[in-house]
Amino acid sequence: MYARTTVMQGRPDTMDEAKKIFNESVIPAAEQQKGFKGALFLTDPKSGKGMSVTMWQTEEDMKAGESSGYFKDQIAKFGPLLAGTPTRDAHRMDKDVARVRCYAAAGQLTKRSWGSDCPLQEPTTWL
Repeated sequence: MYARTTVMQGRPDTMDEAKKIFNESVIPAAEQQKGFKGALFLTDPKSGKGMSVTMWQTEEDMKAGESSGYFKDQIAKFGPLLAGTPTRDAHRMDKDVARVRCYAAAGQLTKRSWGSDCPLQEPTTWL
């Protein structure tokens, strides 16, 4: 699997709106993309910094979003909230040495949050 990280700098007073955009618009759009496996949205409410991590079945699936304009369209949704240009990186996730553990701020994690083929069946926290 592969992951794309995108780091964005926003204003602290817009973090709730950014989370809403991510959950209500970015995730549903991602679920329509070939090879999408899941996503995280990490925020620092004090600084306004946010980072998304999207996970993809193959490197080709991940890169297809950039060549098709999908990635650019998702970043544009945050336009008025951004205080700078987002940065992104690509990473390979080694399934032999890494296990995904999730923590949801509200203490709830549903299969809907991760897509229908999520290997996580129950909420869990960092070990």
